[in-house]
Amino acid sequence: MSIIGGCCKILIKLESETNSTIDFTDKVFGCGERFITIYNTNDETNDFDGIETDQRVCPSQDALFKVHDIVVDDEVGPDEVDDMTPQVTTRLLVSSDQIGCVIGKGGEILQTIRTKTGAQILIMNDNHLPTCALSNDELIQVSLHFLLCHV
Repeated sequence: MSIIGGCCKILIKLESETNSTIDFTDKVFGCGERFITIYNTNDETNDFDGIETDQRVCPSQDALFKVHDIVVDDEVGPDEVDDMTPQVTTRLLVSSDQIGCVIGKGGEILQTIRTKTGAQILIMNDNHLPTCALSNDELIQVSLHFLLCHV
């Protein structure tokens, strides 16, 4: 996996740059997916270098964006990008007690993200949860055309 890198160099660099901790789950029997847990334990914020702005994000969000970019670059190499490039889909597991932070009051946050990014964001029902998800997890699926990921 390219996120780890040889001798964990990429992983160590990502954690250092973002001031976050990035953990990988062990493979779970019967589940074809691996999970990455990203978290931080401080109140600091990082510059959001995805777009030129004064916007700041928490370290774990910064790490999430950088991990996503690495995964996308692995799946769709820079030479393969054209108008026919399919959408890139990311699935996020969010604890049920935190899902409101993503959705917002009356869906406000979710709609803002959709509007600003053009992403299709779905809160999936329980029968879409991977076998290795916890019972209190919610699944969010984000689909975005590759070219929009790098604007």
